[in-house]
Amino acid sequence: MPFDPTKPAANSPNSSAEMRDQLNALKALIDAQGAGLLFGRAAADWTSASASFTDVPGLAFAVAAGESWQAELVLHVVGGSSGQGLKFRVTGPGAASVMITIAGTGSTSSTTTECEVQTAFSVASPAKSFVTGSTLTGVVRLHVAVTAASAAGTVQLQASNSSGSGTVTLKAGSDLVARRSGV
Repeated sequence: MPFDPTKPAANSPNSSAEMRDQLNALKALIDAQGAGLLFGRAAADWTSASASFTDVPGLAFAVAAGESWQAELVLHVVGGSSGQGLKFRVTGPGAASVMITIAGTGSTSSTTTECEVQTAFSVASPAKSFVTGSTLTGVVRLHVAVTAASAAGTVQLQASNSSGSGTVTLKAGSDLVARRSGV
């Protein structure tokens, strides 16, 4: 029985069978929505003293061929002791289009903001550095939009140390919420 928001009718006697059917139908609707919602979290601090990009464990999600997804990542990051910052990119399967927007703490103070837009996966040389200041603590937010993935694969956050010296940190608890927006 499909969910019917008109049941039970106002002021009608309660029927346990009707209520059970309605609750089961509502649960089926909720369960169907959950299949398109994924969560990720960095379980441990990620650190880097290298300008090479590496995966940030826990901040990834799988897509199937033909699917479209929207994801939000909120990262708590700490710049290196000599002012090193972080660069970000996202890897993934081919898609009809990819839009990655990055906004976050910029350089020297927590009130400076940097922004970058990437229109492809695996950008070789991202333009902006984030949280660039001596042990500066900041927040970086990424929005990832994948339209019609051409193959199944994993969409994965990668980061690097902007200068390749000192150590930068992406803190445990940084998270990701992804939702399928189309098939």
